[in-house]
Amino acid sequence: MKTGKPLSVRNLILDWSGTVADDLAGVLRATNHVLVRYGAKPLTLDEFREHFSLPWIHFYRRRLPRVSEKDLDTAFWEIMRDEEDRVELLPHARAFLEFARARAMRVYICTSVAPRSFESQARRLNVGALIARSYAGLVDKRDAIARILRENGLRPEETLFVGDMVHDLETARHGGVRSCAVLTGYDRREKLAKAKPDLLVNDLAELRARLESEDSR
Repeated sequence: MKTGKPLSVRNLILDWSGTVADDLAGVLRATNHVLVRYGAKPLTLDEFREHFSLPWIHFYRRRLPRVSEKDLDTAFWEIMRDEEDRVELLPHARAFLEFARARAMRVYICTSVAPRSFESQARRLNVGALIARSYAGLVDKRDAIARILRENGLRPEETLFVGDMVHDLETARHGGVRSCAVLTGYDRREKLAKAKPDLLVNDLAELRARLESEDSR
């Protein structure tokens, strides 16, 4: 983990998939269904983690340039609709959210997951009360970060964006907030390290320990 200036975190903006919730296996199955449906080769987990990126349409444009966004989305949900019920919280996620509430840190969700899907998962996993506000269905999170800060009166210097993909780190940089990469989701350590996050941790338990250590200074 990088060290540096004290974090002084009052607000947390969390990605959902791969940061709070574990949907990687289901997304891989749904993605391979789309690829095979339209004549492309399926991906192994390692290949998927190496090549998948957000915004998701760019990933598909590189492989299926002639397939419409509507057809891609329809094929994806043919599988993902059933996979949603298998999504669970990642280890340490609930404890981290409860820790944030106990420390009066406001938690916001910033995710590309469709609003209906996010709301269903958050309700089933019983974490809605631990989240101040959610922003779901974002095609490009970089286009939303300024609005999230403005609408909620968040000071960038008091805000930490936590995510598992390079796109999350780019979003944090775009909004002028500090970034934390977690290794529980889609992008591997090497990809995340190249994006130069302010912090890089194995999981939310390690981030919690870092925040607790800041409190004790």
